[in-house]
Amino acid sequence: MTLQAIKQLRKLGRRARALIKRPLQEEPVREPPRPQPALDVDALRAEYAARGLADEPDRFILCRIIGNDLPPRHAKGSARANVRFILEREPDLADCRKTWLVNRIVDPREEEAVIALLERHRQSYRRIPFRIEKYAQVGWDLDRSGHRGGLLRLAMQGIDVDRAQRQLPIRTAKNNYVMNNNGARNAALQDGRAAAKWVMPWDGNCFLGEAAWSELREAVLAQPYVKYFIVPMARIASNRAVLNPSYRPQAADEPQILFRRDAELMFDPAYPYGMAPKVELLLRLGVPGPWDNLDLGPKYHATKEAAAHPPCFLFAGWVTRLQSGRPRQEIGQDAMRMRRRKRGSAIITMLDALDERVMSARLQPGRLMLYRPDSLDRLRDAARAGGPAPEAWQDAAWRLVADARTAMERGLCAVTDQTGCAPSGDRHDYWSAWPDPGTPIPEAPDTAGAEQVNRSRLQRVLEDAAICALAWRISGKDAFAAHGAALLRRWFLARRTRMNPHLRYAHMRSGQDGENGSGTGLVEMRDLPLLLDGARLLAEAGALGWRDRAKFRAWLTAYRDWMCDSRQGGEALLAPGHIGTVHDLQAAAIGAYLGDSGALVEIFRRCRERIQIQFDPDGSQPHEVTRPDGLHACCFNLQAWSALARIAETCGEDLWSYRARGGHSLRRGLDWLLAFDDTRAWPHGGQETFDWHRLVPLKAERDRLEGHPAAVAPPALQRFPAETGIRPYWFL
Repeated sequence: MTLQAIKQLRKLGRRARALIKRPLQEEPVREPPRPQPALDVDALRAEYAARGLADEPDRFILCRIIGNDLPPRHAKGSARANVRFILEREPDLADCRKTWLVNRIVDPREEEAVIALLERHRQSYRRIPFRIEKYAQVGWDLDRSGHRGGLLRLAMQGIDVDRAQRQLPIRTAKNNYVMNNNGARNAALQDGRAAAKWVMPWDGNCFLGEAAWSELREAVLAQPYVKYFIVPMARIASNRAVLNPSYRPQAADEPQILFRRDAELMFDPAYPYGMAPKVELLLRLGVPGPWDNLDLGPKYHATKEAAAHPPCFLFAGWVTRLQSGRPRQEIGQDAMRMRRRKRGSAIITMLDALDERVMSARLQPGRLMLYRPDSLDRLRDAARAGGPAPEAWQDAAWRLVADARTAMERGLCAVTDQTGCAPSGDRHDYWSAWPDPGTPIPEAPDTAGAEQVNRSRLQRVLEDAAICALAWRISGKDAFAAHGAALLRRWFLARRTRMNPHLRYAHMRSGQDGENGSGTGLVEMRDLPLLLDGARLLAEAGALGWRDRAKFRAWLTAYRDWMCDSRQGGEALLAPGHIGTVHDLQAAAIGAYLGDSGALVEIFRRCRERIQIQFDPDGSQPHEVTRPDGLHACCFNLQAWSALARIAETCGEDLWSYRARGGHSLRRGLDWLLAFDDTRAWPHGGQETFDWHRLVPLKAERDRLEGHPAAVAPPALQRFPAETGIRPYWFL
């Protein structure tokens, strides 16, 4: 091939790439006919004269609102680029003062650059700052999902929950604070009313050329008795188009609104960005348009019947909307659909990043989750004091040290110690099985055959490692920490004995599910948070070095991934009862240990949805009371919730105070269960073998929530059987 031919091919390739990158050149939407509404002109003229407005000069103020760039809906820096374009290219507008509102720009560097640009051009502006501490106080709008339990229940039903139209409503309050779309419009409108007769609180990328302004101004001056003028808007794919003196677009997009200063109506600040917030006011004004068939009322209280007065608007002029840096999202029906999709995902991405930022500021991965340092300090003082320490605390300290010595005497164990083996043939795979396919899976399976399966060993490791760590904390004896670290290494870290990071074969029933386990098997790792507190103390003691900690973090990460990706993990996640609680308890504990703030945001949102599903408004637990062991299941579930709420508390989240619109709440669930005791009949099954002392830790939790001083439990109640779900030395 000749050099000339190669050059020609390269030229053709460049042309082809240019065509591919060229913005969509669809025909612009044709401007629909806009018949002006029939106005009661005499009444409007009389009102105009009565208010003395005819004597005021016809001055205008145009306040453009500069908000956040939202990639991928906008190009990064597109808002600032459009401001620069306006400042450099837009002509002076007769009788009109221009001003700006810098509206809660999240990126401080971008905000500084926008303000510097305005000041360099000597522009008047007002700043509404974004405050992360205020955003941190904004909660979820889970009741807006339209379903009790929100997105979690939809997922249980197999319904797609990732689409923006399902995700955006539950973020309404967060959206409204950050974007402040209608709130900023109202602020601009209020400021403008004090400065001019005619106010234009418009989007920051609106551009008015001489012809557009002349047409709009003449229409207003010719009919000043009208309170509202609807200004049609045209999107463009390239800002250069407005520099053509003969430019006159087909303005068919959502319009801007011009207000006379005495106009009563304002924008609804509760109506969120991404849901056409301006449309709510257009509907109240009775302005016809493509939004006529939008179903806005059920979620956002916007109704066409809200206008309680005759029409008082006219269409006038037109305005151009500068492009967003995404030309393929500007013109045509395909662009509109793409724009809506990108906008929704961009809002969610920004809000999620802010939630993660808030959580990161609160999160302290090295902080104990279940045990309180002040309680451990008190126990330590009791253990070391020979005199005035309260007898109950001295007894608790001695018992804890004795339990740690017993754990040391039991020695080490590993998943590979089992005599049986999982169906995989890998002795590192944890498994527990029931041979009879017809036998229901119990929550606290028999320890019969414990040498074959691993449940007893796993529970022993989780409890013994934590108890040894606690004993080191109160006694200062390194031998306890050394043994706790050895337990953790042998079960989770050592190459020859480590457990593979999954529970694929837990609660396996022979001959069913391809010899795989069930999602209920995650209950066997329910005390993982206990171990993680122990691991923190062992690291503090120096018994768990940085290499061990790195390996343990890797194991936890792999186990967490398995929980997210496996069939069993998915079953547990979507379980409506206590198995779902246990899933979230483990996920939250791991997230806090790893410092995964993004995961914690998602988990604690899901916890609030789970509360709506698991608790009726009266506090009862419909998914637990119908079980044969309903009383045990209700108590077990609340114990798991108590631990989960304590983890949330260390991350700055208050699950106890959450209350859904229907009254569903964790606190009501606690009060409902504690209304029963051995003197009041339990109306469901499972009371005969229930130990009512199991309610003591829950009563202590209620006392703590009510601000009553905590009291140490009698020595006999310091330890409960593992199947109760009550952690050892729960009162610490």
